[in-house]
Amino acid sequence: MTCVLPVLGLDVLSFEGALGRCSFGTFRHLTTIRSLDLSWLLLKFLRRSVYHGSMSPDHAAQERPDIAAATRGGDNSLGMDDEADPATATLEQALFWRNIYSEILAMEESVLARIYQLMASQTAEARREVELTNVPVVVSQVARFRARQRIWDSLVHTYQDKSGPAVGTVPS
Repeated sequence: MTCVLPVLGLDVLSFEGALGRCSFGTFRHLTTIRSLDLSWLLLKFLRRSVYHGSMSPDHAAQERPDIAAATRGGDNSLGMDDEADPATATLEQALFWRNIYSEILAMEESVLARIYQLMASQTAEARREVELTNVPVVVSQVARFRARQRIWDSLVHTYQDKSGPAVGTVPS
């Protein structure tokens, strides 16, 4: 059974046994709450977080570039530095960024293929660790670059549908 207890002007959810039995959203008597229980509640709800303010996200990115890269690699909505905004991009910008992402995508797919090739000769333990660490990072990067490449490819096709094929492109 759960109930809501007023603690220092706040409603706190309590489970049966934590502070005694509750009935109809109230507790029996304040005397049933031992001082240890009240101290525990105060410590639990009023203490500062151990890591509060210890490291800002910017500082973490500087300290751990691997974490920043993994986070960035897994976010399809993030474009590259200085990447044009697809909502306002010209055909030339769309062609440029589609080609950039196509290059990167080809490289990442080659990296993934090479990882799988190397894994074939590894022990089961090493292969499992690579499956848990390296492969997900590269797979998420491939997915991100593929998604970004599709955004730009779609924009190129939109421009081409409006005005015909762009100069220097091969019809697909």
